[in-house]
Amino acid sequence: MSTNQTLIIKLGAMGDVLRTTTILRALPGPVTWVTRPVSMPLLEGIPQIGERIPFDSAAERLRGRHFSLVACLDDEPDACRLLDQVTSDRHVGSELRDGCVVYGESSRSWYDMGLISRFGKQRADELKRLNTRSYQEHLFEMFGLPFRGEDYVFGYAARDAAPRRVGIEMRADARWKWKRWVRYPELVEALRADGLDVFVFEPREDLRDFIADVNSCSTVVTGDTLTMHIALALGKRTVAVFGPTSAPEIHGYGRLTKLVSPIDCICCYLRDCDVAPNCMERIPLEQMRAAVHAALGTAAS
Repeated sequence: MSTNQTLIIKLGAMGDVLRTTTILRALPGPVTWVTRPVSMPLLEGIPQIGERIPFDSAAERLRGRHFSLVACLDDEPDACRLLDQVTSDRHVGSELRDGCVVYGESSRSWYDMGLISRFGKQRADELKRLNTRSYQEHLFEMFGLPFRGEDYVFGYAARDAAPRRVGIEMRADARWKWKRWVRYPELVEALRADGLDVFVFEPREDLRDFIADVNSCSTVVTGDTLTMHIALALGKRTVAVFGPTSAPEIHGYGRLTKLVSPIDCICCYLRDCDVAPNCMERIPLEQMRAAVHAALGTAAS
């Protein structure tokens, strides 16, 4: 028998792992959480998590244990197979049935828009574009709970930063090249000309060092990336640009400015695009520059 009441299995993208921590504010603890090793630092120092288990050792460490609640929050078959190792009083999220990943009634609003949608890809994509609810609203609904603005849970204390220090995230996951706004280099030059201390994020071998880089900034400019979620979790003012991914899905907690491309085909989630100019090319430099100054409470020169 496990001493933990809840097991959460959440692999997926690192930003998805971080935003899922919001549910910890509504669950009785302690919680056991399974994720990929690369995401483990995101879950350090969180008192609601009694046990962090890397996915590559999860089957062995979970075998024969019982939980009052098991939440499998991924649509990956490998994640669902871990359910075979445990018993539970209640299950939410996805599971394997006859070799296929399926999901229950409480999870339909989220998974109906995804890769395993019962409606097929065309309808799933349409539902994704029509969606007006944040990920957190869908997540809490899976657990039968209302979302009341519960914030990220992060084990890294927010640090005061120089008020004019702006962090710029030019990168995006290689799979999602269309998330990248094309005029970041020009923005860096413009903001430096305005007298701001601009810091361009670079890769770090240790995720903790990267979190410290984000923590050193008062305002962060980014796309729909892990950096955005880290900035929000640290309470930083954030300006984020959206084109191929869903802006409504991101809950901003009153500290996020969203710049959404003015094109009808936004939220397409395409990895290749032949539209010219594409969604990210339609967001002007001056709009981004003005949004950064508004977040800082300063005036553009």
